[in-house]
Amino acid sequence: MTREHITGALAAVDNTGVITRLLQMLSNRQLDDYVRGDIAAALGTLGDRSVAPDLLRLLSDQQLDKYVRWSIARALGTLGERSVAPDLLRLLFNQQLDSSVGTSIATALGTLGERSVVPDLLRLLSNQQLDPNVRTSIAQSLGILANDAESVRVMATVLPTSNIADSIHRALWTTSHRAGVRIFIIEGEHGEEQVEIIKL
Repeated sequence: MTREHITGALAAVDNTGVITRLLQMLSNRQLDDYVRGDIAAALGTLGDRSVAPDLLRLLSDQQLDKYVRWSIARALGTLGERSVAPDLLRLLFNQQLDSSVGTSIATALGTLGERSVVPDLLRLLSNQQLDPNVRTSIAQSLGILANDAESVRVMATVLPTSNIADSIHRALWTTSHRAGVRIFIIEGEHGEEQVEIIKL
């Protein structure tokens, strides 16, 4: 099966038929993984949000090739179905999750624009045991989503000891501007650093 076959399938049937056919092909483990990745991307581009439950089911399958799962997560972000955000978070908290899949899920959460996930993303950002690439994607999504002083405080607290300081710094800069606050790092009476946030 090649990309030309996929294009032919799209042209041969109406939209409902396209969705059904692509889901069947995406579930077919006999197909080349890169072809299935393209199929997932096509499903995201077509924009039919009714496929979200099927995509989530496949994304949750740890036996599925990681590139296919990576592509499915991106497709879910493209679809814009915000109701999937809690399920994506649940997967992101799974310690057995492949890091490349985790980065794609974190990016999808930012693309979805669902701000209710911010507290959980901040918890994950603070977890130094989490893969740095996943945390980098989380920081980037926080830079898109976070808009309050508490998010600024948490990121500023994590920043000094983080191994992804540059990514957090960028997220912190955009979030502090969005929240209308300024950050000051001051020295406490025992020499410890303290974060002070001033509303502009």
